[in-house]
Amino acid sequence: MRWLKLHTADGTLIEAEACDVGFREVRIENGLLLLNGKPLLIRGVNRHEHHPLHGQVMDEQTMVQDILLMKQNNFNAVRCSHYPNHPLWYTLCDRYGLYVVDEANIETHGMVPMNRLTDDPRWLPAMSERVTRMVQRDRNHPSVIIWSLGNESGHGANHDALYRWIKSVDPSRPVQYEGGGADTSATDIICPMYARVDEDQPFPAVPKWSIKKWLSLPGEMRPLILCEYAHAMGNSLGGFAKYWQAFRQYPRLQGGFVWDWVDQSLIKYDENGNPWSAYGGDFGDTPNDRQFCMNGLVFADRTPHPALTEAKHQQQYFQFRLSGRTIEVTSEYLFRHSDNEFLHWMVALDGKPLASGEVPLDVGPQGKQLIELPELPQPESAGQLWLTVRVVQPNATAWSEAGHISAWQQWRLAENLSVTLPSASHAIPQLTTSGTDFLHRAG
Repeated sequence: MRWLKLHTADGTLIEAEACDVGFREVRIENGLLLLNGKPLLIRGVNRHEHHPLHGQVMDEQTMVQDILLMKQNNFNAVRCSHYPNHPLWYTLCDRYGLYVVDEANIETHGMVPMNRLTDDPRWLPAMSERVTRMVQRDRNHPSVIIWSLGNESGHGANHDALYRWIKSVDPSRPVQYEGGGADTSATDIICPMYARVDEDQPFPAVPKWSIKKWLSLPGEMRPLILCEYAHAMGNSLGGFAKYWQAFRQYPRLQGGFVWDWVDQSLIKYDENGNPWSAYGGDFGDTPNDRQFCMNGLVFADRTPHPALTEAKHQQQYFQFRLSGRTIEVTSEYLFRHSDNEFLHWMVALDGKPLASGEVPLDVGPQGKQLIELPELPQPESAGQLWLTVRVVQPNATAWSEAGHISAWQQWRLAENLSVTLPSASHAIPQLTTSGTDFLHRAG
């Protein structure tokens, strides 16, 4: 980031307007979304503007809290669903480092057909006003890397017109729109929502293809980035690991945006003055318990849901492989060197530490480092032996405190440590119980 100041030719400063300036290149080439020439894997989340006391009126403290939590949990991108956000949000994303999909405030969800308005030329002026003011207001923010034509509005001629307008005034950024699918040129990125990895969902109204089917469409070479996936309501993200296995397997599949960031509930107080999260029929409306606003990775007060830990783990930038006593550490960072991290390892017997150590990480962008563990002491009793590795940041950063753990992995070891440690996979342990008339298998 740089500060830009303008003066007259003779150096006289008459009036000043300051803004953050960043330099980066975003383009699509050979089916890949490239940032400064490197394929970008989107670790994204959808975010509504929501405050537990003030509703959609946001303050700077809550915005910063959101950004810090996102970065601490390995998110690198946010989709402004489904409207342009407060202007300060973009400045904060510029400064802290989050990629932004800026989305026009257009949604005709509920119309039959869904493109009833977006294919009607009488609605083009209203749609055009919302798109043009978004682009004109936010185009100088380097954090904005993609424009979005809106959400769930089918596909109509108005989308095509607005796509052409954006490309004419700002050819430096791709444009995405989910409703366009693969049948239109109104999107540079194929961005379906809730596509499963390898299973089609034949809904009568809008069939949802699997990710693998999207990738196999003949002649299709646009990047595939899920605009919404892994719906985070309740006990969620059980299939998150499968998505991230696919993201790392298929180059054109460049990540996605989890739905969504924060529960949209409001704080109320009981007769004793204790706060609680209110939603559904908690406001004297028709009795109901509708909870479809409660689908975030964090509660309205930003307390994390358990699923946030799973998101952090699957999205972590360091990947690990164990072979014998050698740990291979691979970095998925595109541009930064691991200059503020240590690898902490520990072997524990039934949860009790047996041996541990710490090694400085020295991994370049997209590089690898091999770490050899020392000979380990033989345990005095039988039990489960586990090796746990953690990447620890000893120093504070702009978005994390000293001691922040950014990545971790764990393996079950052979009980006899005098034998060479086996190569270990990330396979989920299998648990099977059975009886005379039932069989239960987990894992």
